[in-house]
Amino acid sequence: MKIEKIKVKDADERGIAHLYHKKYAEPEGLTLIETHKVQGTSDFYDASERRISYDNGRTWGEWEETYKEDFQAYGDHERLTERMCEAWNPVHRHHVRIEMDRVFCDGHLKAYEKFWGGAKEPPFTDHTYVVVVREDKTENRTMVKYEEGEDFDPNDPLKESYFKRNFAGITTSIIVDENGDIFFPVCVSMNSCCKILGLDVNTYFPVMPYFSSGVIVFRGVWNGERYDITYSKPIVISDRFSSRGLMEPSIAKLKSGRILVVFRGSNAANPVWNTRIDPGMPGFKWYAFSEDNGETFSDPFPWHYDTGEVIYSSSTVSRLFRDEFTGKLYWIGNITGPNSIANFPRYPLNIFEVDETYGYAIRSSMMEIDTKHDDEADGVQLSNFGIYQDRETHKIHITLTKLGQLPKWEDVYKSESWEYIIDPE
Repeated sequence: MKIEKIKVKDADERGIAHLYHKKYAEPEGLTLIETHKVQGTSDFYDASERRISYDNGRTWGEWEETYKEDFQAYGDHERLTERMCEAWNPVHRHHVRIEMDRVFCDGHLKAYEKFWGGAKEPPFTDHTYVVVVREDKTENRTMVKYEEGEDFDPNDPLKESYFKRNFAGITTSIIVDENGDIFFPVCVSMNSCCKILGLDVNTYFPVMPYFSSGVIVFRGVWNGERYDITYSKPIVISDRFSSRGLMEPSIAKLKSGRILVVFRGSNAANPVWNTRIDPGMPGFKWYAFSEDNGETFSDPFPWHYDTGEVIYSSSTVSRLFRDEFTGKLYWIGNITGPNSIANFPRYPLNIFEVDETYGYAIRSSMMEIDTKHDDEADGVQLSNFGIYQDRETHKIHITLTKLGQLPKWEDVYKSESWEYIIDPE
């Protein structure tokens, strides 16, 4: 592999981060859409816009503001819509997108303050939607439900039958099977997972069970109008092994037919949350697999290389990514030593090929995309990236913003935006 590194934007002296991502507008052709989001607080963006190129990025149109499509205020409460992932379904000839609505009680600043302070009741909630975009551009948006509950009511955004039911949040990927079925993993509250499994959450995972998560893999079968959704047996882990459960799952179907899911875990010991994880527990990337087409999954285990070594990793997002032209399956994420604590360090950023029979990492294929430089702080974040593959060059593009480049925490968002271009040949 060859890797080219390009700085997209210098750090903004106002102390705000600029996040960029590109994707193709259609299943064929060279029309690119670039999105730009502005971030000044954790897990929330304050503005967004997009522009279009009809010649694969050689020239661009004007930026158009899009934030009003994603953000709504309901008195003191807020709702933000995040587009998590999407895919083209060639069997049924439509785009399918997974979205998440996050509803904040009393606004995002107060909600996150309560969350990190150990709130016993959820100050925000997540719900997941399947959005079908047909070739005529009409859309159908359906909330994913795995228990009795109501849809969002703009006149009562905190209605308990919505706010506390069908909590389903962050995912990073969706796959389309050869028959047109879709599979996507979603973080579901540990409370709900344990209820489905018949476990006592107060014994199995008493630490913030509204927010700590297991994972459910949803399957969608197209009925001609929308997807009929079924769900797998939940995948759970004790808080003694991962103090925040399983997060930000990424999914792939291997050529052997096995379905692989890789998760972010955490070894954070938070006294406010009364975590029970043992001191010295390493940080891993965790994985599970299904051999019955997504109905049930193995217990989660620390992910490993073909050499038998485990993959040590801080609590950061990662992605499984299949090359559209060679068919090879890659994983992109942070690989650290055994001494990572909670979310750090978030470097280096690595890529390697994944075995297509069992789903382990091929050690000899691993390459470093980037790491911390001498003039950067230890808290620099080479994570939270976007991916697309150029249809002309077949190169893989990764975009990220280096949050935490400077040593002062108050400057965390004063950061450069970068693009890495990987030639896989």
